[in-house]
Amino acid sequence: MIKRTLLIVFLTNICLPSEQVWESKLRVDGKLIISNLSLNEERVFSSRVRGKLSIILHNQNLSLAINWGDFANLSDANVFYNIKEYGLFEEDWKLSNDGKVAYSPNPVLMLLEILVSDTLIIGIRPKYNNEIRYTFNISNLSKHLLKNRSKFSFIEDLEFYEKDDQLTPESTNVKQNLNKHILIKRDARFVKYKTRHNDMFFFNSFSSPVNFESNLLTSNNTSDLFYFNKWLRKKGVLFTDADMRIFKFFKDSPTVIPYEDIHSLILKGNNITGYRIHLNNKHIAAFPKSTKDEVQSVFTFLKNR
Repeated sequence: MIKRTLLIVFLTNICLPSEQVWESKLRVDGKLIISNLSLNEERVFSSRVRGKLSIILHNQNLSLAINWGDFANLSDANVFYNIKEYGLFEEDWKLSNDGKVAYSPNPVLMLLEILVSDTLIIGIRPKYNNEIRYTFNISNLSKHLLKNRSKFSFIEDLEFYEKDDQLTPESTNVKQNLNKHILIKRDARFVKYKTRHNDMFFFNSFSSPVNFESNLLTSNNTSDLFYFNKWLRKKGVLFTDADMRIFKFFKDSPTVIPYEDIHSLILKGNNITGYRIHLNNKHIAAFPKSTKDEVQSVFTFLKNR
């Protein structure tokens, strides 16, 4: 009877893992760590271990990391994750020197995705072993951000948290607000992936911002996403979170086209003459030395706006 009871308890722990919750820890050096253990265990090498998802904030530097519980890979590794609201995505993540911890190359975007979701399934394809895959209960992270709102206030996408003390973390309004930021960042990430071998594209990121030429900016109310450089970063096409700006020779100011004003898009060109996007039957954005697939990703970015 005792053996049967122990067996039932053992199987219950495997099949129905206990619900994990977020934990916050503020260290003496000012580093804030918000972490969560995976619902499941994986046998990486000799023992079964849980994964650990951590959001680390220190001196306005944000990191999002997964500790796989044991050695997973060398230097870079292919990490894939699935969030129900946005689907599957995979990319290369940097690993720690001991090969146990992987760091997201897009911590802000992934933080936003987690804020509006309940479940994260994430895995890594190790070099010398089978893939490791963990499931996390990622609900209720908003409560920890609200508790530490002053530390996250420098992130533009989370400004509305700072403005409303009565904000309900899981409200529809919050999710809709975040969703706008998430979709445009995901589309920009897709362009970055498609153009990763084209050195004429420059991408802004939270961890390594690009210093665009000062004359490219005409407003302080927008955030730069990426720039196609035609000539020494002085002439080209700049894409912000609100509009695109076409810079031409012999013109001191750019042509600014808000995304909401775009009602017509046509992709034209070939491998010889180059590809270009025609907007509203009036403006042309040219992308010389770029493949059709690369320019198509930009076209899709504009179309989704």
